[in-house]
Amino acid sequence: MAELAFLGRVAGYQPYFIGFSQWDELTHGVDSSYSVGARIGFFQFKRGYQKMHFFTFYINNNAPHFNQHRTLSRTDASCGGACRYVFPLIGTNQDVYRHRGNLLALTPFFPPRVFDPLSPARRRHRVRVYGSGIWRRYSELKQGEWRNMYGYLPEETPSLDKLLAHSPGGREEMAGHIIDGLQLPLIRDLVRETTGRIDGTGMRRLFSQRSAFCLVLDRD
Repeated sequence: MAELAFLGRVAGYQPYFIGFSQWDELTHGVDSSYSVGARIGFFQFKRGYQKMHFFTFYINNNAPHFNQHRTLSRTDASCGGACRYVFPLIGTNQDVYRHRGNLLALTPFFPPRVFDPLSPARRRHRVRVYGSGIWRRYSELKQGEWRNMYGYLPEETPSLDKLLAHSPGGREEMAGHIIDGLQLPLIRDLVRETTGRIDGTGMRRLFSQRSAFCLVLDRD
């Protein structure tokens, strides 16, 4: 999130975060939101367990309910496709220190629909993510390809400093281009979709006093 904030500031925006309470997560399936410019995203972070050359993530593992994926998918449908699973390929604190400044290069962002159909619906599901750009879901085997928000595989990604320094359009344009890689919807579209709808009331509660904290980062 710190790197997303940095990119937003370089791009000339004032990024805005909300960290949600456990009640919000149970109700909407998300951990936090990220507003940058005119766009917004809702993130569900997952911890990865490293095994050799891949990381294992578990989705729908909120026992005893096993309904997190359905809840996240419902929120995603209600807010114009703004939800993302976040799967950092980071195993230890040492990895964080070693890769700080380039953590986004090691982080896939997956729309929930990527893992559908999730069957059986009420069960934990295992997903393996490889640095080579492949992911596999090990229930009714399903797999696909992924790229980080820079558009690269992790091992092929230039450092963020290098990307920003060597951009023909300058640092601000490149930072905006990288943020666009998340393909987040416009806030105005989300408001238009939720206003007057039954589920719109629930979506607006994401910004209620139940939220745990918020953080605004000015450009300066």
